[in-house]
Amino acid sequence: MNENEIQSFLDYIKDERNFSDNTLLAYNRDILDFFEHIGGKSYELVSEEDILAYTEFLESRYAQNSVYRKLVAIKSFFKYLTLNRKIEKLPSENIKSFRPVNRSPETLNENEIEKILQVCPDDEKGDRDKLIIGLLAETGMLISDLLSLKIDEFHGKSYNKFKLIKDQKVNAVVLPEKFEPELKRYIEELRPKLLSYEDEGYLFQGLSRQNFGARLKKYVRETDIKRNISPNMFRNTVAMNLLKAGKGISVVKHKLNFKNISQTGVYTSRNKEKIREMYMKIGIGDN
Repeated sequence: MNENEIQSFLDYIKDERNFSDNTLLAYNRDILDFFEHIGGKSYELVSEEDILAYTEFLESRYAQNSVYRKLVAIKSFFKYLTLNRKIEKLPSENIKSFRPVNRSPETLNENEIEKILQVCPDDEKGDRDKLIIGLLAETGMLISDLLSLKIDEFHGKSYNKFKLIKDQKVNAVVLPEKFEPELKRYIEELRPKLLSYEDEGYLFQGLSRQNFGARLKKYVRETDIKRNISPNMFRNTVAMNLLKAGKGISVVKHKLNFKNISQTGVYTSRNKEKIREMYMKIGIGDN
């Protein structure tokens, strides 16, 4: 029963709030984790004590921002149930959510990127990973979007132009010319050697977000970099470099394929007066 209601909730927030697929996956995982922790209890029987106990459990294992995000998902789900009269009383009604810590997005410098590229092995998988890292660092794409890219979305045999299809929108992406020979070699020579089952047409067939994340962590451990590196940090780096170069937030929105301009706020919160000026220049209000 919980699974049916969770799916109904996810369908609702997808339609009404236009949440991204990644956000929906995170909400689904966070809610399922909660029910697993309380022994699969039906949503109708969940109490305030269940949520409080789970909050204590989360705080003992996760950073404050992660706890906040997980609780938002759980509280949103139960609020949905009350609005749709699935339950009479909101079990999270008296549980106050603390505010998340506002942190500047973590970025990479050119030296760090070069160190990671240098430890990638000189074989088919290593060359593939170097290509992925290069594309992330150039485009600021989400790793999930890059891994969902299909070969037929390239413009003919021109390997520096492709279509990024997301949320029923088609965006044209043009890469620097240096990527054309790299992509051509990968697609025509390396990729066929990496196929281990039926070809579904994906550019990086058989590579998942989790698998690439694990490979990236392995490469970082082989360098002298003393911090965790995630694929999303390449995206942050592209955004921050654009802002440092004097580009407006509308350019960041277009480059990183945000749905709306408010999503750029994480990159501009360090200078609120400057972002306010940019908002006014391009005629966008605060609401």
